[in-house]
Amino acid sequence: MIQTTYPSDYVNKVSLFEMSLRPGKSAFPPFTTPGRTYRFYNGTAVVPFGYGLSYTKFEYKVKGPSHASLKAITSRLSKAAFEKDYNLDTNFVEFDLNVTNTGGVDSDDVVLGFFVPPGAGKDGTPLKMLYNFERVFVPKGKSARVRFGVPALAFTQIQENGERIPWPGLYKFEFGLKETAAFKMGYYEHSMNVY
Repeated sequence: MIQTTYPSDYVNKVSLFEMSLRPGKSAFPPFTTPGRTYRFYNGTAVVPFGYGLSYTKFEYKVKGPSHASLKAITSRLSKAAFEKDYNLDTNFVEFDLNVTNTGGVDSDDVVLGFFVPPGAGKDGTPLKMLYNFERVFVPKGKSARVRFGVPALAFTQIQENGERIPWPGLYKFEFGLKETAAFKMGYYEHSMNVY
């Protein structure tokens, strides 16, 4: 699913004129908003962004770092103050995923990579963000390897004054959707402390 499907009462919780993505106060009746998109909606979606089922079953195993230092990002940001080039689109960390088709049908799987930043859902911080995805064909009983890189930009935050700073804390990485795990569609969580 390439969009979030909201419950029918969503139209009563947000004004047609409210364009803010983040949840909170609104200048329009009903004077609050539950947020928009998978990144900010704080309710329970009828069909969440990225939802999809298959005629087969998948299992994910992920290898990745448990911690990382922000020293390289801090260095890039301090140089950028003079150069106006953050160079933060390069991968900061990488994850190796093993996607196994445990069902009885050859199939494609679209692996989604989300990260949950520190303070998710508070003070305008997104609940989670999609950082990568890949479609992979996996014959029944076989596995395929997928490598996801997370750009350095994901580990920064923009302050109210417009300054981009390193964003330390505990990050959670989600591969697949928790909502499809009960259907054996492949789901894995990995935590990483960034300091």
